Amino acid sequence: MPPSVVVDASIALKWVLEETDSELARSLLDRPLHAPDLLLVECASTLWHKTRRQVLDPEGAAALYAHLAIAPIAFAASGGFADTAMALALELDHPAYECLYLAMAQALDLQLVTADMGLVRAAGRAPRLAGRAVILADLT
Repeated sequence: MPPSVVVDASIALKWVLEETDSELARSLLDRPLHAPDLLLVECASTLWHKTRRQVLDPEGAAALYAHLAIAPIAFAASGGFADTAMALALELDHPAYECLYLAMAQALDLQLVTADMGLVRAAGRAPRLAGRAVILADLT
């Protein structure tokens, strides 16, 4: 079985939207996946924004969200990682909500797979986090 990974909203949205590397993101569904419960809220917000821009209709956005809500992810309460996320945000000068995924990956000793290059660069600013976050396109 492939190794477990932490995924963020940028990956989950690729499962339901046709974007660059969507097929690669979908291949992660064969692995044990972990994420903070914030992922669902982030995805809901993005889908809502797409309705505001008339990229999706409300029914379509709701259906995509429903699909994400049953994705095979082991969700954990975000609060359990909030202190570490705050410390990482201050250290890395990066938004705390994105550092939450990094905090979870660190706590579980797993890689974070993301499509967010900014998050990967931020993690790279701390030598102890080297290799903790990997961009989806570079996943081997």
